[in-house]
Amino acid sequence: MKRHEMKLAKVPFDKLAAGVKTVESRLYDDKRRGVAVGDEIVFRLNENPEVTVTRRVVSLHVYPNFRSMMADLPAGRFGWDTAEEATAEIERHYFAEDQEKFGVIGIGLG
Repeated sequence: MKRHEMKLAKVPFDKLAAGVKTVESRLYDDKRRGVAVGDEIVFRLNENPEVTVTRRVVSLHVYPNFRSMMADLPAGRFGWDTAEEATAEIERHYFAEDQEKFGVIGIGLG
């Protein structure tokens, strides 16, 4: 088991802490390729990195892009009401070129 660290903005951090968000979406870059089921992730609040939430990885979902991930997994698992909301929020942070280069991953959290 490995322990990873990731940063989150306030809204997704709060949803994760409340148990509403159960999938974290990221580019499937070299750092995320090291994440495995059973690992732990310490999420740090961007605005105050001393505030953390730790979750265990329970599943991994790899896709070519966020649109295909959102079409397949329920938006509620990402803390959003609809796939359109979830996709719009995620695509504010990740360029299409990066999605094409790396692919994307949904990290199921328990």
